[in-house]
Amino acid sequence: MLNRFLIFALTSVLIASCGNKKKKMAGEDKVNQQEYVDFFPELQLPFVYGDTSLYAKSNDSLLIAPEIFNQFTPDSLLKATFNTEKPKLYAVGKFKEKDGPNYLLSKAVSAGHKALLVTAYNDNNEFLAGFVAMKSKKDKGISTNVTVDKDYNFNRKTI
Repeated sequence: MLNRFLIFALTSVLIASCGNKKKKMAGEDKVNQQEYVDFFPELQLPFVYGDTSLYAKSNDSLLIAPEIFNQFTPDSLLKATFNTEKPKLYAVGKFKEKDGPNYLLSKAVSAGHKALLVTAYNDNNEFLAGFVAMKSKKDKGISTNVTVDKDYNFNRKTI
């Protein structure tokens, strides 16, 4: 009787753990727009992102393959900063404006440049707009922060 219970419990745990796993964005699997949006971790507002975070090592579990990023975001957003360089892309986070768009924040890193990208998608997860919120400037004595407040205002402050 105990063996049957243990087998049932183990099987239940295995089935539950295999259920709603997020897909990896490494480019090995096909990904739809909803899976792409779901991949980004939720952010709590207000949110502050400092330029030191551009230089910090990112978690590889948040890596997004360029072909997946470009599938849902126009490549012109990256070309404006990176030209022909192929940056590594990382999910930073997401938040949704009430009755408004979903915002995704991504970190793009190459040998010569680093940037925080913001993209917006409607309720059907169709691309609306994107912009570079912060570019790398490794000047001593100068720091930059991007803040998103509870009213969904983006502010960049350089001091």
